[in-house]
Amino acid sequence: MTEKEFLQQVWRPYDTVVMDNGIKGRVQNVCFSTRSVRIKMADGIPEWFRCELIKEHISATGETEDLGIIADLHEKLMAAQKRIEDLQAIKDKLEERLRKGNLSDLMSAVNSIAGEIKLKKKRIEKLEENMEKVTNLVDQILHDQ
Repeated sequence: MTEKEFLQQVWRPYDTVVMDNGIKGRVQNVCFSTRSVRIKMADGIPEWFRCELIKEHISATGETEDLGIIADLHEKLMAAQKRIEDLQAIKDKLEERLRKGNLSDLMSAVNSIAGEIKLKKKRIEKLEENMEKVTNLVDQILHDQ
């Protein structure tokens, strides 16, 4: 690994590195000033190795380079933004339906009540007319006798 590659890596504890001789180990510390990594081998004590001896760096989280991590975070951010926009659109549609639905339901209920009131008023008028006719007839019958 070159010094440039070493500096582009995102080093974390418990990352795995493969040495140029094929031995794998876990990262314990990183020294950027000396461009070296303290590695714990499976059956040995931790030792410092310069970047030139490291063949491969495998991150515990997947990405090992800043640009890769930035790209991954950007994708996650864009996906979250898309979800927010979709949810906002759904919310707006529901609010519009709620406003329209309540208004139309309210208007139909008011129109129904108004129609029923008109019918009831006509029936009461007819009842009053008929009651007046009955009262007039009763008065005529009583006066004629």
